Amino acid sequence: MTERISEPTPEQTARREMAERIWREHGRYFESYAGTYGLEVKPSPPGLGTFAVNLEKGILYIATEWFLERGYSEAEIPAYVLHEMEHMREADALVRTHGGLGVWREHGKRCKASRRFRILDNCVDDIKMNRTVMLRAPVQTETLLDFYRRRFNGGTNDLSGAPRHLQFAYALLRLAMLPDEPVVVAPEVREALDELEALRGRSGRTALDIMTDPQVDMATRLTLQEKNVEPLFERLYERDRRERQPEKPGDSQGGEKSGGEGGGEGDDPFASEYDRFDAQNPDGALSDDALGDAVDEADASGALARPRGGQLADAARDARSAYAREHGVSESELAAYRRFYDQLTALTDPETGRTVVDGLRDVFEQIISERERPRVVPKHPVIHGHRLSRPAQAHIAARTGDRHPSVWETVERKEKKGELYGDVDVVLVCDRSGSMLGQKAIQQRLAAGLMLEALADFSELIHERASGLTDPLVVRTQTWSFGDEAVTNELKPLSDNLTERDRVAVFHALGSTPGSSTMDYEALKRIADGIDAGEQQLLRQKKLKKIIIALTDGVSSDMPALRGQIERLRGMGAVVVGVGITKDGVSAETSYAPNGLVCAEVAALPRTLADLLKKHLADLNVRR
Repeated sequence: MTERISEPTPEQTARREMAERIWREHGRYFESYAGTYGLEVKPSPPGLGTFAVNLEKGILYIATEWFLERGYSEAEIPAYVLHEMEHMREADALVRTHGGLGVWREHGKRCKASRRFRILDNCVDDIKMNRTVMLRAPVQTETLLDFYRRRFNGGTNDLSGAPRHLQFAYALLRLAMLPDEPVVVAPEVREALDELEALRGRSGRTALDIMTDPQVDMATRLTLQEKNVEPLFERLYERDRRERQPEKPGDSQGGEKSGGEGGGEGDDPFASEYDRFDAQNPDGALSDDALGDAVDEADASGALARPRGGQLADAARDARSAYAREHGVSESELAAYRRFYDQLTALTDPETGRTVVDGLRDVFEQIISERERPRVVPKHPVIHGHRLSRPAQAHIAARTGDRHPSVWETVERKEKKGELYGDVDVVLVCDRSGSMLGQKAIQQRLAAGLMLEALADFSELIHERASGLTDPLVVRTQTWSFGDEAVTNELKPLSDNLTERDRVAVFHALGSTPGSSTMDYEALKRIADGIDAGEQQLLRQKKLKKIIIALTDGVSSDMPALRGQIERLRGMGAVVVGVGITKDGVSAETSYAPNGLVCAEVAALPRTLADLLKKHLADLNVRR
């Protein structure tokens, strides 16, 4: 850090005290988030007032008072801190790759040379940063989205008051965050947005979605941005420039002063609009200069040649690494999943106030308790029995000559008649088509993780109490995905356990939605093909219950084939349920009728899946 630290004013001191309280409440959360990247976070030194970076040691200094100064509430600040953390992480990852330092420096030169480029780049990169935070910390989603509803562009969706090139940049960001809320823009801007929307990859995903995918590295994002976004932006800019600053005889086309590529504010016809953007931008907390200086210092020290986290190889890290290797996953994958697991266990049912996991555990406990060995019911008093239950009365009877007093206790066993299901399979079929990108994919992954973890707990509980059960039960889970042919496959094999490799595989796969079609029928076909004659007999005899839940947000690519596979599975005795995600998935109601439903609010998807589990597990203990 090279920033000069001045003495704080009384106002700064008051904000600092509030910032310290925020750190006490949220510091461990920040540390946990950064730790998965091998980074550290610390409160910034008193008086600094901004974020600072030490890339050599991998430390981000957090100044929550920066946000307090600008009117952000305490509840909003964690989301913005994570957003800034992602900017640091992205830069750190880039400069440590081969050729990455050169890409970083060239990008920095462009940002300094052109304010308009910096704003466009910031808008596009913010889509990626926000999507990354929402993927890794879904609890912050509403806070981030609320910024674009209430603060961005003054809280209005009418962008038409800005120059066209800024309308375009702002629209990219706002529409990516709030796709269901149209924006008001000039006709030329709408045309440019439509042109960009038409640029799609082989998977069918838009160019913007591809470059802002959380898994895409910064260098790739910049390349795609330069190729696909900047030409449209520059076309609009040139029109704005000609209107704002008509050329005089002898002026060069697109010169730096007239174009805002250099010079002071007086030379830039859009300086006031650019200033307004900077004033509302939360990214100012971690300035480009601070990040650039940190890169230069880390490069000068030779730190960029060392992999991140190399200095953290202590005994605890060695143990984590050994555990990860033993289970066939990487340490970073395992750390990311554990953060995800924390989010699962925090999901709450708003109607009861309890966690969704606790509600499921109650159901599992009831199922197990009803399968335990016949209860021994005491019956007393009797003349002959197994145990003396009334010793005082026996003593009196002996003294009075009563040779057959009713002072004994016997027992009788309450036998449970009829057969129960011996096995239950729960199969989740997930949608990885391109239309799922964003909140749908985030909530689907939470729903899948919730189901797998809850049923894994159920299976473990059964194993622990197996010796006391008269009606054994085996719970198996399986996960499939569908999209196009490349992503229609099994993510977790059918089994009664959940390995770390299973967890990471499902978590990783459901983090992306590259499918260019909706081959749900193919996934169901492969599930049906895997049910052998023995399982089919168990299904007919009601000794096996197979519950298949398919999630989808659109119409199948082959509706007759889908209906055919649903009927085939139901003909075998399986329960097949379809859940449409938001209004886009309304076709699930008819495709999977009578077991089709729509989850209108995407955030309710994990709870909807939990409710389906409760419903379809309810008859496991109904004797036949």
